[in-house]
Amino acid sequence: MPLPEHRPATADAPPQVRVEPTLSDLGFVVLDVETTGLSRRHHRILELALVSTDPSGRTQEEWATRFDPQGPVGATHIHGITREDVVGAPTFSMLVDEITRRLSGRAVVAHNAVFDLGFLRAEFGRVGRELPWMPALCTLEASRHYLPRLAQRRLADCCATAGIPLVAAHSALGDARATAALLAHFLAGGTGVPPLPEHLELPARAARAPQARQRPGAASAASDRRSSTPLHLPDTTPRSAEPVTGESALASRPHDPTPRSTELVTRFPDLMTRVPELLREVARQAILPRFGPAGIEAHEKSPGELVTAADRESEAMLTPALQALLPGSVVVGEEAVSENAAVLDLLDQDGDVWLLDPLDGTANFVLGQGPFALMVALLRHGEAVCSWLLDPLSDRLCAAEHGGGAWLDEVRVRTAPDVPPPACLGGSVLRGFLPAGLADHVDTVTDRFARVDIGSRCAGHYYPRVVAGADDFLLFWRTLPWDHIPGTLFATEAGAAVLRPDGSPYRAAEHRRPGLLVARNPGIWRQVRRTLLPGHLPV
Repeated sequence: MPLPEHRPATADAPPQVRVEPTLSDLGFVVLDVETTGLSRRHHRILELALVSTDPSGRTQEEWATRFDPQGPVGATHIHGITREDVVGAPTFSMLVDEITRRLSGRAVVAHNAVFDLGFLRAEFGRVGRELPWMPALCTLEASRHYLPRLAQRRLADCCATAGIPLVAAHSALGDARATAALLAHFLAGGTGVPPLPEHLELPARAARAPQARQRPGAASAASDRRSSTPLHLPDTTPRSAEPVTGESALASRPHDPTPRSTELVTRFPDLMTRVPELLREVARQAILPRFGPAGIEAHEKSPGELVTAADRESEAMLTPALQALLPGSVVVGEEAVSENAAVLDLLDQDGDVWLLDPLDGTANFVLGQGPFALMVALLRHGEAVCSWLLDPLSDRLCAAEHGGGAWLDEVRVRTAPDVPPPACLGGSVLRGFLPAGLADHVDTVTDRFARVDIGSRCAGHYYPRVVAGADDFLLFWRTLPWDHIPGTLFATEAGAAVLRPDGSPYRAAEHRRPGLLVARNPGIWRQVRRTLLPGHLPV
C-alpha cells in the first residue's frame, strides 16, 4: 500500500515513495536528512531519504518523504522547504515502522553519519523506539582513505573530485543519491585506492545485527511523544589489547582477523545493543535528574575522592543488569572497590569480568558542569574485548570491539595518520597526580607545543577527543582500570597509541604502575614521549 501523499513529486521535490522491488538479503542503505536546526535534542527531521543499494553500492531503490516537524521549519534558505511544503505531511511516528523496515538488516551510509544517525536516533526516541546499533560507513570519514589529499571534505568537494554530479544539493534525496554514487565509487576502487576490507564486510555484518524493537511499555507509533517508561533494571547491587611490548606496540598492524570478542558476539548477538541501552537508561534515571547548576551533595570516600548518590545508584542499577547479560560474569565497579579493595582481585580471573565506572568526572558533576561519562568494559582472561563510553549530556556513545574497530555512535572511526612537528601539536596533561619533578619538567617544555591544557578529571571525555583529533596527546599518571581500560580499547582500535612511558602496554591488572601516554598515532606518541618524558627508557 502506498504511503500517504502530502506533496506531488516535482523536479525540485523528491517523490514520497518509489516502486518497491524485492530487496536483496545484503546491502547498504544510504541515509540523508534535512533538519530544522543543528541540535538533535531541540530540532526535528524535516526530510528523509533512504537509497537502498546492493553490496557494491549500485542503487536498487529510492524512498523519500517530508515530515511535519510540528514547529518551525528552520533555515529555508538552506534546505528550500517552507512551512507550506509540509502542511499535511506525516509525522515521524506515522512512518517509523516503514523506516525501520527499510533500515533493518542493512549497513547504513551517510556523509557526516554522526549527524544523520544522531537525528534519526532522537526521532526514534520521541516515539518510544530504540534505534539499535547498526554498522555504518561515513563517506566523509572514509574520504580520508580514498581521497587523502582533499583540503575540504564536504559532500560537494568529494563528489567534484570523484567526478560525480551533485544534483539538487541540500535536498535529502539529492544528497543521498550523490552519497550512494560516492560509496559505489569508493568500493569499486575508482579513486585508485583499494577498498578497505571492513567496508566490504559491512553488509554481511549488518545482516547479523539485532533488529529494532520498541522499548518495554513504550508508546505506540501512533503517539509522537517520547515514552518515559524505563527499562526494567534491578535495583540491588551484589558486591561481589592483545599484549605487545616495546617498539612492536607502536608498529602499524592490521586488526586480528579472529578477535577474541567474536565468540561473545556470536553467543550474545545483542550485546553491542543492550549495553548502550542500559547506559542510556541509567543516565536518564540516576544521573541526569541530579545534574544542574545547584550541584549535588557529595562526600569524600577517600582524601580528594568524591562520591554522590548518582555514583552509587548508577552502579547499583548497572551491576546486576550487566551480570544478567552474561550469566556467570562478575562486576568490578569503582564504588564496590572503594568499600572493599579485594574486589579488584576479580580482574585476574579467567571468566567474564565487567569493569564499571558509574560516573567518571564526579568532581565536575558535583559543580554542576561537564564533562562526565559512564564507562563499561568487558574483560575476558584479563584482556578487554569490548568497551563503551557514554556522554550523558550529548548522548554521544563510543564503543569498541577487540579486532572489530572503534565506533562513534554507529560510525566506525580511525585516527588521522599525519605526524606534525611538536610546535603544531596540542594536548592535555592531567597534572593532579604527577610527581613534582615531572610536573616541573612539563612546565618547562609546554612552549614547545602549540597547546598544553591542564585537563579535567574525566578520562571518558579525553579518549574520544584524541580519536577525533581535538587533542593530539594526553598524559595521565594515575591509571585506575575503570578510568582507562574502556578508553584504551576505544582509542587503540581507532589507531591511537596508548602505552606506558617505557612503551609497554597498559593492562588492567597492572593499574598500580604510574604513567600512561596517549597519542593520536604512533608517530605522534614518539615525538611527545621524547619531549615530555625524556628521563624514561627510549622507545
